[in-house]
Amino acid sequence: MKIEKVEFSFYQLVPKHRPNARVKEASSTSPSTSDPVWPSRSGALLKLHFKSEFGVADIFPWPELGDLNLQDQIRLKGPLFQRAFQLAEEDLKARLEKKSLLNDKWLRCYQTMAPDEGLDADRIRNLLDQSSESPLHIKIKGTSNYKDLAKTLNSLPELITVRLDFNSCLTAFDFEDFFSLLKKPKQIQYVEDPFPFEPSSWQKWNLKIPLAADFEKASTGYTYKVFKPSREPWPRDKKLIYTSAMDHAVGHIHAFRLAQQNISGSAVAATDVAGFLSVNLYQPDFFSNCFELRNKTELNFSNQCLAEAEACFGIGLNSILKKLVWVSEV
Repeated sequence: MKIEKVEFSFYQLVPKHRPNARVKEASSTSPSTSDPVWPSRSGALLKLHFKSEFGVADIFPWPELGDLNLQDQIRLKGPLFQRAFQLAEEDLKARLEKKSLLNDKWLRCYQTMAPDEGLDADRIRNLLDQSSESPLHIKIKGTSNYKDLAKTLNSLPELITVRLDFNSCLTAFDFEDFFSLLKKPKQIQYVEDPFPFEPSSWQKWNLKIPLAADFEKASTGYTYKVFKPSREPWPRDKKLIYTSAMDHAVGHIHAFRLAQQNISGSAVAATDVAGFLSVNLYQPDFFSNCFELRNKTELNFSNQCLAEAEACFGIGLNSILKKLVWVSEV
């Protein structure tokens, strides 16, 4: 199949809170609420045309975590451009074959707590009280203020399982100090990107507490691989944690549909608690109604999203995509 035309629709997403420890502090506050105003994130939807159909996917870099910026991803056909091209081709192929890519399947997801949301034990206990899940899985995005985090973790009920993500903001010394402060380390399922990858250090720590590799290009010394299908093709790896890339809804949709296909009963080893509750990370836009949340920890495509994919095929979204401005030149 020879693609006839390539188009882009550029966008800005405004986070409701600090996405991770590597994002700069908010430089201003909202006049109406006094809440921090976080810098907007830049991305682009990619649309491939063939005959009378098209396919779409998302390019959403995190330069703070080592990605090429958006302009270079497109100009150099970087890894995120290449992955978006693959996913857009899958969408296009499904539309040509007149089939939907979306499934009506609920996935259990972990709650995520960002650095600026107030990591106090009472708030986390409240999540446990409101949830029907036991144990409750939560992910906490850590910062360099690890001593306060250790105090919070030490006071949590046993029925909470924690996944930590430091985005490599600690040093190896910091992480050793953090670990020494923990009273219940077995309550932590894994620690994601604790500090910059160094083979012998990661191997040593992975024997004490399971580590997970995400943006760190670790070759050894970890138990879990954080897998973001909208960013990368299938890894031949260890236990996979399916999650979003905290990207645009189109990227989220592609990642979620692939997780639906492969969690449970798959040859690919994967934990059955995924990480897709970042669907509400950004201020509302045209795509805000693509997902539905149930019991605070279960996620699925909305009925509207499923219906449009059945009617228009692929991942659907035709009624929204036609409202966007598309350009051929970058």
